Amino acid sequence: MIRLATGGDLRALVELTRIYYKDHWFGGHTNYDADWTHEQFKGHIVSPQANVILKDDAEQGILGFSVAMVYPLQWTPQLRCTIAFSYIDEAHRSNGVYGALIDNHTLWAKKLNCVDINTGDGAQYKGKFGTVLQPLGFEHMGTDAYKVLQYE
Repeated sequence: MIRLATGGDLRALVELTRIYYKDHWFGGHTNYDADWTHEQFKGHIVSPQANVILKDDAEQGILGFSVAMVYPLQWTPQLRCTIAFSYIDEAHRSNGVYGALIDNHTLWAKKLNCVDINTGDGAQYKGKFGTVLQPLGFEHMGTDAYKVLQYE
């Protein structure tokens, strides 16, 4: 089940970001700060400009989570949805978890009339754009991936 994160999820989200941090390239030259991360999640969970969601399983707990934010595009009043951070537990990758999170972000972005959605080619996928983001309808541009949202 995909659901919005709540204050009750903060401890688990902070721990998952700690795991992500160790695997990410910046983990080797910066210091992880659990208290700062906790406060960031706390602010994002209540913000109307952020969508903090997670894939939850009654037996296995949180399988993954993702944070998207809405920003105005430069030089226009239109909005872009940026998937700023995602983490899928290693045991649950390649099982559709990321796609389900992206689908939820896409619906949220459409409710806000965003023109597109973008994300980086995440560290956990080690640059596997073609197998992860391209099947979800994204186009690769530089180090990011974009999908223009379609409205009927």
